[in-house]
Order: sequence, then structure tokens, then C-alpha cells
Amino acid sequence: PRAQWDGHTTELKLTRLRVLAQQASVASLVADLGAQARQRRQAEGLSLRAAAEQIGIGFNTLSRLERGHDASFFNALAVLDWLARPANLDQSGEVT
Repeated sequence: PRAQWDGHTTELKLTRLRVLAQQASVASLVADLGAQARQRRQAEGLSLRAAAEQIGIGFNTLSRLERGHDASFFNALAVLDWLARPANLDQSGEVT
């Protein structure tokens, strides 16, 4: 029984390590997304409010994302969509 418990304990530790590694990867992706958003926003001379309006999210959300805080899946997708769009297109695909 002791050997099984040790194996179980080891498996739990490995599972926790895997979860921590995944969380670190997600945190790294969020930080990178925020850095890219800030870089593009500044390159275009946009305020947080103007960029957030183009993206379709709240400016507080964009600010938090730029500072490396977590974002919802849908907000992250909106930012990714904005980053993929040419600089002169708005959310509806119209030339600005």
C-alpha cells in the first residue's frame, strides 16, 4: 500500500507541475498579446479609448491586457482580430 501511495503522490505532483506549466504558457501568451496590442496602438498614435473602440472592447479591458492581466477568450480573440487587420480597416471592414 505504501508504494501505491507514493506513486499516487508522485502522479499528483506531476499533474500539478503540468498545470503550472500550462498556466505559465497562457500567462506568457497574454503578456505577448498585450505587448503586441500596445505596440500597434502606439505605432498608430491611438489612445487606449480609440484603439479599444476599433477593437470592440472596453478601454479598461485593453489597458489591463496591455499590462499583462488576463483577458476573456472573446476579448483576446477581438484583439487578435484587430492585430490581424490592416491598420486602415475598422471592425466592420470599412476603410478609415
